[in-house]
Amino acid sequence: IPGMVVINPCDYNQTKLATISIAKYKGPVYLRFGRPSVPNFTTNDLGFEIGEGILLKPGSDVTIVATGHLVWEALEASIELKNYGVDSEVINIHTIKPLDEKIILKSVRKTGCVLSAEEHNFLGGLGESISGLLATNYPAPMEFVATQDTFGESGTPAELMSKYGLNKDTIIRKVLKLKKRTWKIMNQIKKYFSLIILTSTVGFSQFEYGIKGGINITASGQIKDAIIDLSSNDNINENLTGYFFGGYSSLKLFF
Repeated sequence: IPGMVVINPCDYNQTKLATISIAKYKGPVYLRFGRPSVPNFTTNDLGFEIGEGILLKPGSDVTIVATGHLVWEALEASIELKNYGVDSEVINIHTIKPLDEKIILKSVRKTGCVLSAEEHNFLGGLGESISGLLATNYPAPMEFVATQDTFGESGTPAELMSKYGLNKDTIIRKVLKLKKRTWKIMNQIKKYFSLIILTSTVGFSQFEYGIKGGINITASGQIKDAIIDLSSNDNINENLTGYFFGGYSSLKLFF
């Protein structure tokens, strides 16, 4: 329905705040919540504004955008992901429509990849809204945790969440898969530009390729050094520079 607001809170406190906000809102609103029992982990000081996501945990390696009951699972997964050396950022999107595009884009520009988590069909849900946002603004690797266009079955909430992979274990598995894909893309870019630089006619050349300035690759295609944990918040997507002098050549590419 055009103009319909869709809200999916993550616990009791947020549901209460959402209900109060809805009562003050002028227009049609759909409030959605499920049966699984989850901890009451949000606090009133977080507030609730329709259309505004909440950053629950900052991170630098991957963005996890979760809604509803998957928010708690995302926080639990984020703790365990530290054991794999992955620092994840967790965002609570309680309003699926309208989507808070600003908070998502800001996070993905920092982490470089994103995973969506929802107790909903992957078709026509939060994940597809995020993928559309990224496709038109900032293309980035993405994975989805959601149901796979299947009919529901009978069972306890915990059994069904487990059967359909709507839990922290699936989030962890998909995040690790996402990071593997991201590194594969980086290696492919490294090989591509190494071939270009090897054709250089200057006496010595070096290609510096970085995700926020983090990786240096020599002309022979070997990784010179790498810095994984970067905290730069600069929007370096638009900076492309190349300069040549004497017997030294350097191409700096930031994306």
